[in-house]
Amino acid sequence: VFYNHKWQNLYWNKGLIMEFTIDHKVGDTISWDVNYTDDLGGVVDITNYEIKCQARLKDNKEVLLFDLTSVGVAPTIDKYDAVNGNFRIVVDTTGSPVARYVVDIQYKLGSLIKSSETFELNIYEDVTRWSL
Repeated sequence: VFYNHKWQNLYWNKGLIMEFTIDHKVGDTISWDVNYTDDLGGVVDITNYEIKCQARLKDNKEVLLFDLTSVGVAPTIDKYDAVNGNFRIVVDTTGSPVARYVVDIQYKLGSLIKSSETFELNIYEDVTRWSL
């Protein structure tokens, strides 16, 4: 699992294990471009995959920050280039509680389910505000 802070891209290679934390300010929009690859870094067509992503409070897994999916009437995960394994996760953090969360992504194809490595999302206080 790679995370590029500058470009906010997540790259999942099923053969690589890495733990990391993403720091994010309350009120800023989370926008992660994700590329799903096979064990050798090859392209995976995710057209027929269902994708789910959840963030849960680290100290109380019953508390959800977000629950996103690529299926349904109004999908919240955008498979913008599915043939090449690319999708986007966008979350508005306005009003989100300042806390540490754990996050992972699940990929489902038929009855097969694979999960990304779990990583931490640290939502911390924002100082500058836009006046209304």
